[in-house]
Amino acid sequence: MPSLNRREFLQLAATLAIGTALAACAPKEPTTVPTSAPPPTQEAKAEEPQAEEPKAEEPAAETSESAAPAMEGNMYVQGFPLVKEKETLRLFAPHNTAVEDYYTNHFVVTYEEMTNVHIEWELVPPSGLTEKRNLAFASGDLPDAFFGASVGSTDVVMFGGKG
Repeated sequence: MPSLNRREFLQLAATLAIGTALAACAPKEPTTVPTSAPPPTQEAKAEEPQAEEPKAEEPAAETSESAAPAMEGNMYVQGFPLVKEKETLRLFAPHNTAVEDYYTNHFVVTYEEMTNVHIEWELVPPSGLTEKRNLAFASGDLPDAFFGASVGSTDVVMFGGKG
């Protein structure tokens, strides 16, 4: 499997941020969906085929791959966590008032633990988003990724060549 370069890594981080926004819109209490099917009767349970007992398999010989996950620099080639040593990414995003605190949001905390990547949020009021984004481009003090910041193709063409 090919390894991730910096751009792909940042795209993955941006995808995690998008998931954060989606999780923020979810209800706080878990919801259950009632099923219309009644529970199976004793007769129905007796008619179901019984699964065979699993046979004991001999343990596979350990290979060097299973002993130590493949790495490229600080990044694991596949799976979680993404990095061995904790990394921090700066994300520029409009502040979503539905999210009480981006740093304690369950989704963000869960993925930070899974990936070993900490997100430093640069939250901007939606009303000043365009101005702040343009100031970031003009000053050169850019975050690692923009999330929901309305970066259009014109911005990509205008600022993409500058790094």
